[in-house]
Amino acid sequence: MLLLIISIVFLGAFLTMMILRSSKTAGLMPEARYVVSMDGKGITCTYPKGDLHNILWQELSEVNIRTNDTGPWGIDVLWGFHDAAGLPKVVIPNGATGVTDLLRALEQLPGFDDQAVIKAMRCTQNESFLCWRGKVQTSPISKESGV
Repeated sequence: MLLLIISIVFLGAFLTMMILRSSKTAGLMPEARYVVSMDGKGITCTYPKGDLHNILWQELSEVNIRTNDTGPWGIDVLWGFHDAAGLPKVVIPNGATGVTDLLRALEQLPGFDDQAVIKAMRCTQNESFLCWRGKVQTSPISKESGV
C-alpha cells in the first residue's frame, strides 16, 4: 500500500513538472499560435489556421488596444491596426509570438502613447485604448531604430 501511495505522489510530481516545463516554453496559449512579423512594408499576422492578415505602413491610420473581461482564461487583450476608413485590417492578441518586437517598432511612430499601452495592460474590463492615430511617413523598421 505504501508503495502505491509513493508511486502516485511521484507520478503527480512528475506530471506537474512536465506541465510547468511545457508552459514556460509554449508562451501564452492560444495566443502564442498567432505569429506577427514586420518589415519595411508593413505588419503581417499569421493566424493559427494559416490565414494571413496584413496592413501596409502607408495604410495604417490608427493603433488601439481592446480589452475584455474574459481573462485569464480567454484572449483578453487585442491589438487593432486600422486603415483610413477605420476598419481593423489586422487584429493581434497581446500574447502573439513577435508582439514584443511589434511594440518596439510601434514606439518609433511619432506620438505613440506608451501610457495607453500601460493602462490597457492593467485593465480587466471591456475598454478601448487609443495608442496612436496619424499617417505613417516612413516605416518605423530601420537599422537606426534597432527594430
